Amino acid sequence: VLIFALFGFMKWYSARDLTEAPDYILIFGAEMREDGVSPMLARRCDKGYELSLKYPEAVVIVSGWKGPGDASNEAEGMKEYLTPGN
Repeated sequence: VLIFALFGFMKWYSARDLTEAPDYILIFGAEMREDGVSPMLARRCDKGYELSLKYPEAVVIVSGWKGPGDASNEAEGMKEYLTPGN
């Protein structure tokens, strides 16, 4: 129940309009697949990228690890997704 309350709060909080520019944009990890980020992780990265364009002074932080079913490390996969060719 607590986890659902936390996710509900995060969804409500993320839907609000910011009154100040954020200092940081935190993108939480999700499943990595053999061919790259999962659809859920791609949506999170896309939203983080969108926010980084809106708030270019904010530092983008990606978080994640290599879970038992993941093909690779989430944070590394997010970095590659967000900065292709780098």
